[in-house]
Amino acid sequence: MWMSARVVTVCCLFAWLSTVPAEGTVVPPLDLPSLCDRADAIIVGRVLGRQEGGKAVIQTRGGPVNARAMAAVLGIQKLVKGQVHGMSISVRFWLPDLPIGYKGLGGGQFGVFFLRQTREGNEVLDPYHPFVVAVPGAPRTVGDYLDQVTAELAYAATSPAAPQSTRQAAIRALDGLRTPASSSALKRAATDTSEAVRTMAIAALLRRNDITFIAAAVATLIHPGPETDSNLLVGLGSALSYVKDPRAAQVVARLLHAANPSARRWATEALRNIGGEEVIGPLTEALEDTDDEVVWNAIMGLAEITGDLDHGPGAQEEFKGKEKENYVNYWRNWARARK
Repeated sequence: MWMSARVVTVCCLFAWLSTVPAEGTVVPPLDLPSLCDRADAIIVGRVLGRQEGGKAVIQTRGGPVNARAMAAVLGIQKLVKGQVHGMSISVRFWLPDLPIGYKGLGGGQFGVFFLRQTREGNEVLDPYHPFVVAVPGAPRTVGDYLDQVTAELAYAATSPAAPQSTRQAAIRALDGLRTPASSSALKRAATDTSEAVRTMAIAALLRRNDITFIAAAVATLIHPGPETDSNLLVGLGSALSYVKDPRAAQVVARLLHAANPSARRWATEALRNIGGEEVIGPLTEALEDTDDEVVWNAIMGLAEITGDLDHGPGAQEEFKGKEKENYVNYWRNWARARK
């Protein structure tokens, strides 16, 4: 029987690895194009139930790990790819005894499941990402496999009936795609009634240099709500550094008047990355800021724009005291002479 102890070789993705902080475990990010291409079957449906079998030993990049062998029954709503018989399918997966980032199939979970077919039966294709969230009722779409999976995520991200956690999970999945369909879905989610959903969607758009909602992003950073999640604000502010569109410069410059020094730091970092004539005025203004990091970003931005790197302070940790004063005076004088 397949539930007996055995060694299962797990194929991991090696592109752009991220870390699970609690255990320092290296976990591959979600790669939907790869999953769609490698899956033998892609199923939209729900986990109807699961059962635990015997012990197993799985082979990971870090070596063998003890685990529990599991089986889940998926009720099939749609078949995106592959061939299956009947309205349900049994799928094998493994739950490690250690928290190494594997994601199981929970009872009742509705999603898009990526499977591989072996001589011993159907297994999850990627133990780190066995599925992406979905909600029932998404209309059928045409297009390739990735297009159809994107449509399921778009419906989940923008469906008013979906729980907020589901909408947020869908946005995280869409964030990894750089396609017109994913951008369109994120723009719809950026008008969601939930502040958390809106903020995540806007940050995802900024990370692809889409400034459609740049004014809303800046307004949120200047005047966050009393219950706004601080982690979402950090994600939104950090996303500004991906913006390269010079049309965003004057809007981003509004953040230089924010009370929160972090917002002003994000502003000068973003302006520095945008570069060009449009940001010289705001960066010159930022020379008068009370926060060292804001001033350092402003000086480095001006040095990079002008090509005068000899008057850029370089290492931020050495930017203080008399040295700081000399750099600031140099660029103040440069700005006056320029006028």
